[in-house]
Formats: sequence, structure tokens, C-alpha cells
Amino acid sequence: MKLLLSFIFLTNTAMACNYSKDITRNDDGSYRYTRLCHISIGKSLTELDLTTEKVTLLEKKLDETYKVLDLEARRAEMWTTVAKDYESLANKLEKERYLWFGGGVLLTVLSVYLAGQVK
Repeated sequence: MKLLLSFIFLTNTAMACNYSKDITRNDDGSYRYTRLCHISIGKSLTELDLTTEKVTLLEKKLDETYKVLDLEARRAEMWTTVAKDYESLANKLEKERYLWFGGGVLLTVLSVYLAGQVK
């Protein structure tokens, strides 16, 4: 990504500088650039640094977003697990309710019968 950005910015700089006219070679092997080339290269490098910084920040933000999404997915899974557990508990209690009701009726009938036996 950074290579692509640098290529784009330096290509724009290359359009601002005419290499055949604006850049000349000195006797000692160094090069001399026109003021316009220096300014456009400086602007391009500044833009490249800012864009690279933006890309780095966006990558960090994207990583944090993925972490939040993973956390939310785990939370949803935990909620589903808890909901299933409570549903099975409710079904169990529903079945046991009839058992307890029947036991209560039998205990009442037995108590009335035993009370009638006492003289």
C-alpha cells in the first residue's frame, strides 16, 4: 500500500518536473534541480508522509473495529447459550410443576383419608 502511494505521489511530482530541462548534472556527479522541482518534490513527500500516517491510523482503526466485532460475536454466542440454558430450565420446571401439583393432590387426599381414620 505504501509503495503504491509513493508511486502515485512521485508520479505527480514527475509531471511537475521536466527531467530534461529542470535537472542538470554537476561536475562532481551531483544533480541540480530547479526551484519548482524542489517545491513539488517537497510537497509530494509531505503529502506522502501524511497519507502514510493516515493509512497507518486507518489500519489501526480497522483492527480495533475487528476486535469489537469479535467481542460482539462472542457476546451474542454467550447470550444464545444462556437463553438455551434458561429455556431448558423453564421446560424442566414446567414438567416438574405437574409432578408437584399431582404430589400435592395425593398428599391432600391421603391426609383427608388418614384424618377420617382417626377416631
